[in-house]
Amino acid sequence: MPANGSAWANGCIRLLVTVPDPDQKGTMVNVPGLLVDLVADPVRNQFYALRQDNNQVMVFDGTSYKQIATFRTSNTPMQMAITPDGAYLLVGHDNAQTISVFDLNAMQAVAPIRMPLGLYPRSVAVAGGMILVASRNFTAPNQISSVDFNSRTAVAFPSLGPFANSVNVDTKLVASPHGAFVMAVSPDGTAMLYDSNAGAFTVMRKDYSALGGAYAASDVGQFMVDHYLLDNSLVQTGVFDLGAGGSSGFSFLDALNVIRTTGPVVPGSGTAAASADTPNTPGVIERVNLSNLGRDTSLTRTIALPLFPAGANTGSAFIRTLAPLSNGNTIISLTQSGFTVLPWNFDATTAQPQIANAVNTANPVGGLTGGSLVSVDGSSLSAASASSNATPAPTTLGSSCVTINGALIPLFMVSSGQINGQLPLNAPSTGQLIVYSPNGISSPFTLNVQPVAPSVIQVPSSPGSTTVVPAVYRDSDNLLVTLTNPVHKGDQLTIYVSGLGPTSPAVNAGQPSPSNPPAVVLLAPTVTLDGVTLPVTFAGLTPGQIGIYQINVNVPQGITQGLSIPLMVAQGDASSTVNVRVVQ
Repeated sequence: MPANGSAWANGCIRLLVTVPDPDQKGTMVNVPGLLVDLVADPVRNQFYALRQDNNQVMVFDGTSYKQIATFRTSNTPMQMAITPDGAYLLVGHDNAQTISVFDLNAMQAVAPIRMPLGLYPRSVAVAGGMILVASRNFTAPNQISSVDFNSRTAVAFPSLGPFANSVNVDTKLVASPHGAFVMAVSPDGTAMLYDSNAGAFTVMRKDYSALGGAYAASDVGQFMVDHYLLDNSLVQTGVFDLGAGGSSGFSFLDALNVIRTTGPVVPGSGTAAASADTPNTPGVIERVNLSNLGRDTSLTRTIALPLFPAGANTGSAFIRTLAPLSNGNTIISLTQSGFTVLPWNFDATTAQPQIANAVNTANPVGGLTGGSLVSVDGSSLSAASASSNATPAPTTLGSSCVTINGALIPLFMVSSGQINGQLPLNAPSTGQLIVYSPNGISSPFTLNVQPVAPSVIQVPSSPGSTTVVPAVYRDSDNLLVTLTNPVHKGDQLTIYVSGLGPTSPAVNAGQPSPSNPPAVVLLAPTVTLDGVTLPVTFAGLTPGQIGIYQINVNVPQGITQGLSIPLMVAQGDASSTVNVRVVQ
């Protein structure tokens, strides 16, 4: 299900809620604010998102997708460009007469480029050694200027080749990756081309009544604006269908292959944009082979996105929302609530999730009961590995989720081969477990749940060890009971277990257990050591933990000594036995 947008007329609040369908691909990353431009670093494994409402460039790592830096811009940033050497990031503005400049090696702001009086540099692009700027002019016609980077100054072109230097206020510039060309497009349908070899604008056409949405330029003389493909004479050579709606993102991968995103259309605009009445339709991303454009649409691979792409509602009719990263592994797509991370081969056929087994996480040989921690084992369970320590635990992680009889369960970790979560307190005695992932939906797996299933948790005998021992601790030293740290007569022990069932107060799955009052089990367990009943001083959920129980007991003086004395936890008709060493 796509995001539903809701906004008050005065713009105070926007609420975005998303519940992804299994066939929608991509990992969503929430980023607040109005994001208006997206650029991938051609040298470093990072990318840049322009946040207009806070006057910021947000820098993200290309592997973790976490924000690693913030650059402060001037007022109302509109568009970014990177110099050919990859050393500097340039940012144009709608309400400042400067272009912000950031040193990407030092990761800091440096001296800005100052525009002539009255020029507001809304769009900036770099062609060869030339920096071009399309500006809103406060007192005269809107103009395109050239910039001298060393002196940090700009001069308006006397003319644009044979054309007058008077352009639409919303003219957007985009350079081909290696700077051979710069295309200029305007919402009134005008398109122009700057040829860096000629050092001049050589083409101007007005073949459309209106243009908007995505725009892009390639190194092989191909250009794209709205849903039109153009050659280096800006003559239309192809038309893309509207897909899920208007044009939002576009990127040339090579001479023949492109990717693009489309999303819901705001009535009358022809471009993708979010509004209070945006249709309840997901956006899509698709890979298109240009040699088949308009001829064989069956070769186009279209994949639904969990959120519709960002739209051109940013003070411009145009927007740039797709960024294939330089690592060749990842594609970033701006959305209405941040960005979506997609693998390079997002359209590759993937294996459907398969569940092989579901066991008690705390003790794989123990049974399962309501509130148990559960490990779902199988293959293709998640398209990405992810974990979370959040409280309450999320029900969607790494774009995967798990249900039992249709109810979502809290998750702690997901990977291709395993998902760890917690069963609900009211889990049925026989449940149908299903995994939903970007790869598809698994077949139901029948889960048998017992009323109680006490099981002593197994933990590593020491940090990093693969040897496991029962989670029985001596309170006197807070260390595990082992052969070298045995139980002593008169000890107080803490035994960590799973499966002791409901408590008072009840604690919902995914929630940490309270400490005041603690959650006490309703059916008291019995603990024996070599058949001798041990006094239980507490049996309930461990405060602050999720789904982990503890039993506190006292060890009598007259207990039998030995290397392997059976310690049994019993509850109802179920029990769990481990062996411990007991000394004087």
